[in-house]
Amino acid sequence: MSWVGSLLCGLYMGSGPVVGGLVNKFGCRTVCIAGGIISCLSMLLSTLSVNVYMLMATYGFLGGFGLGLVYLPAVITCGYYFEKKRALATGISVCGSGVGCFVMAPVANALLEEYGWKGANIIFAGLCLNCCVFGALMRPLELAVREVPPPNKGQQQQTDVQIKRGSISNAGQIPPQAGPLGLPHISSGIKLSE
Repeated sequence: MSWVGSLLCGLYMGSGPVVGGLVNKFGCRTVCIAGGIISCLSMLLSTLSVNVYMLMATYGFLGGFGLGLVYLPAVITCGYYFEKKRALATGISVCGSGVGCFVMAPVANALLEEYGWKGANIIFAGLCLNCCVFGALMRPLELAVREVPPPNKGQQQQTDVQIKRGSISNAGQIPPQAGPLGLPHISSGIKLSE
């Protein structure tokens, strides 16, 4: 029986490489919403399990992958939205997992005593469905391009790429006026000349 929870945790964290590829292709918002739907369906399907193997497949494998689809985009999005205190924001975001485990343990026990394991899983499915709402709140960031005049007359004019608040999905596009080899000139705010 302990395999069920272990599979959920293992796939929740182990699905990172696959989820990272999906985030690159479809964006954080879409992947997080899909994860909320998959994890909700897996919790609901687990209530129909007739043996432990079916519970391992629905709750462990499917639920773990669905929650992995929610977790990684949530952490990645912090890096997009925070520039000055990015490490602090990511730390608080990741710390939410531990706080959630600490808070949800007594809640899960109370739900198990009141509604049984099937009723508790239905309630958890509803909580997982809330991830779709939070995924929809991941507003995309827009890519803004502005011309930067060259410091010396002999140099070419450069294109400065900055991320504006609005759309993550456009972050991989190359601006119309790219630098040498088709790559954009990206300004990081770090001045190497000083």
